[in-house]
Amino acid sequence: ISIQDSYISAYAYGFIGQLYEDEARYDEAMEYSRKAIFHAQSINANESLFKWEWQVARLLKAQNNIPEALAAYRQTGKTFKKVRLNILLGAKSNFQRYIAPFYYQFIGLLLKEATSQTDAEKRLALRREAVKVLEKYKLAEVEDYFQSACVDPDAGNTLVSDVDPYTAVIYPIVLEDRLELVVSVNNKLAQFVIPVERKKVMSVVRSFREKIEQPGSKSDYQQDAKTLYSWLVKPYLAFINKSDIKNLLFVPDGPLRSIPMSALHDGQKFLIESFSIASTPSLSLTNIHKHDGTPAKVLLNGVTKAVQGYGALPSVNNELQNISNLYPSVMLKNEDFTMSRAEKELSEVDYSIVHIATHGEFSSDYRNSYLLTYDNKLTMAMLEKTIGIRKYKQDPLDLLVLSACQTAVGDDRAALGLAGVAISAGARSAIATLWFISDKATSQLVSEFYQQLQQKSVTKAEALKNAQLSLINSKNRQHPYYWAPFLLIGNWL
Repeated sequence: ISIQDSYISAYAYGFIGQLYEDEARYDEAMEYSRKAIFHAQSINANESLFKWEWQVARLLKAQNNIPEALAAYRQTGKTFKKVRLNILLGAKSNFQRYIAPFYYQFIGLLLKEATSQTDAEKRLALRREAVKVLEKYKLAEVEDYFQSACVDPDAGNTLVSDVDPYTAVIYPIVLEDRLELVVSVNNKLAQFVIPVERKKVMSVVRSFREKIEQPGSKSDYQQDAKTLYSWLVKPYLAFINKSDIKNLLFVPDGPLRSIPMSALHDGQKFLIESFSIASTPSLSLTNIHKHDGTPAKVLLNGVTKAVQGYGALPSVNNELQNISNLYPSVMLKNEDFTMSRAEKELSEVDYSIVHIATHGEFSSDYRNSYLLTYDNKLTMAMLEKTIGIRKYKQDPLDLLVLSACQTAVGDDRAALGLAGVAISAGARSAIATLWFISDKATSQLVSEFYQQLQQKSVTKAEALKNAQLSLINSKNRQHPYYWAPFLLIGNWL
């Protein structure tokens, strides 16, 4: 039989199997799916093989043959590794059609099996496997957004035990029929199941984000803030309170990337009043590094004037000046803030902090995401080319601060781009905003953050927390609109 015949046969048998699967005729579906796998294997057609191996995994799950279904998902994952770039960098729809559903099914099955296990060791092993698979998914998700092979295919093995003892790592996983929380504290892994459907989570998340951006509303957002707290924080409080936890590191999923966890509310206080908070698109992509106390050198960039159809940001003057009073710095403002000048500075001087105070927009398409320079728009590709050159040096950029960017409500792809900005820029950490706020409030919060950061014993997460508390405790900026959009992304130490 020819290669072409085997290729056609694999798809013919596979699609027949899919038709039987749709009709819940699982025995016939399995027969044709296995024939499809045979033909795909015979000619090493791995992209085709991925589809039919995944089909077999679904069929075994539908027949409630969980041990064999898990084995089939594991095998499909191995095949996907061989063709991940072909699928990821192929058609735009590939991620939503194949990759995301495959990973969510696999992770959901692992976690469901973990809850049914009576053996503690087997239960823990399944949870650990679920986290490892979830990290693989997070890496694929970042690559799909940036349409670039920016991740080592063998990454995804960072252990939650590598995280410092004062930090809890929270993986919220929004499945179709439930919300799963996997929480790691000091090498202990706990699992919590919240019986709320994905569509309900998405509805409350979107409502919360829309309301919290309205500073005139005194309490409209609070019910959503309490509901989200009851889902995303309350279930594991007793677990983490057994340890001296000071920081929460969220690895948010889907719609949860578009909201500030700091503004979740227990009915008495905001979450940020109890813990320092950071997030990351993937623990495996987080460069965990404790600052060695070396004095920071800062490159300050900003646009204060109205340019390219955007309004003026007069308080940026104070923002940049306040930082320059605290740290040795070089300032590129207005006409001086061009890509060529910034690139020259970064190539000649090893700055530890790059601060950019300008309008920025993050879109679901990374090619339409940008920061405003005086005469141009700094895209994510340009950001990687300019600021990202530091990633190839021995000492990467420690912190990138973007103090006036925004993402659209309900666009978690755009929020993924915002979360991935530290990766794109090759920075250990980034601070960015989910929505644009008054530049006076921004100037106040940012100035306080840098003052806090001067203290050697204060981590980035603590510095941001203290800066946010300074607004919460002020007379006219208590509303989360003013302080909540600031996210610390990546290394929190």
